[in-house]
Amino acid sequence: MAQIVQINEQNIAYFIPMLPAYLLEELEADPDMLLFGVESEELAAGVCAAVVTAPQAEILWFYLAQPFRGTGIALEGFSELLCELQRSYGIRVVTADLPAGECDAMRRLLSTFPVTYTKLPAGRYETTVGRMRDAKKLSHASRNSVALSKLSGGKLRSLCNELGNAGNDLVPLPFPAELYTPELSAVYMEQNRPTAVLLVKDRGAHVEIPFFASLSSDPKALADVMYFVRERMEGFDAEMPLIMNLAGQRFLKLVRSLLELKEEDETGFVRNVRAGIDLSFLQESERETADWLETCGEIAAIMKGGSAAGAEAAPDAKGQRTTTKKENGTTKKKENGAAKKKESNATKKKESDTTKRGKKQKA
Repeated sequence: MAQIVQINEQNIAYFIPMLPAYLLEELEADPDMLLFGVESEELAAGVCAAVVTAPQAEILWFYLAQPFRGTGIALEGFSELLCELQRSYGIRVVTADLPAGECDAMRRLLSTFPVTYTKLPAGRYETTVGRMRDAKKLSHASRNSVALSKLSGGKLRSLCNELGNAGNDLVPLPFPAELYTPELSAVYMEQNRPTAVLLVKDRGAHVEIPFFASLSSDPKALADVMYFVRERMEGFDAEMPLIMNLAGQRFLKLVRSLLELKEEDETGFVRNVRAGIDLSFLQESERETADWLETCGEIAAIMKGGSAAGAEAAPDAKGQRTTTKKENGTTKKKENGAAKKKESNATKKKESDTTKRGKKQKA
């Protein structure tokens, strides 16, 4: 059975390997961010990071260690997490932003609950390297951009700190920078100061632009870093897919303009979505909440049995249905109760017979 614990200084060491570095940095800066651990049989099985500001909580990160996947622990743990947020923090709505084309496991998990989805301005757009090279508005030479590999560690940290402090809907700069291709990624410089960054990753089969952020008031900043990237991709196959994560309405509009994209033919654009779970279904009564948790536990137990669809328990090696621990416990309890009742009746009958014999002898 999975349990939820709040992560603190005493137990954080067990969960740190499951947390990305940037979240730990955000944790120090954001007093509303809380970490929850998922435990199974006293082992650290998973971790969740959430910004909790009643009456709403936003899930930033939910991770389950590999050995516990496919066992139903994710469902049990997430169910317990929702109850803990509602019971201890007064949360009424839980949300999670899901990037387009990713997080399939999280989507399957959320489908177990009464979830609704809302489309966001950001999204994922797929085009080709050749289309980017042919864009007339990107035919100029880069003037103020340099490769990320040319930026010193101090200047990169300074840029990241400034981006983090600027807020305004910026996505946190992913760390470490080595996860991206430093020679392809571009930094926009103003008076020897980095003010914008476009991260690019050569993944072999395709090129990915996962992130852009700017502190610059210069409207040409994005165009300049894209000039730089286009120049660096001259040797790439024109048909190679180019995937861009368009984080934010401003970035989306700029990319549409630079690549001369039209909304009606943007078949490659898929929007991110925000998942929302209304926790009012937990507030009807404590008994119904307990019944709901019991049902989640039964579903998780079925999943542990190996059923891909999760609709019924998988047959074991003998062709019999796998029973849950709870069912086994209930069966044993009934059997023990019946045995005790039978033994009690036998004892009473024996005592009655002994009494009758005693009365006869006395007579």
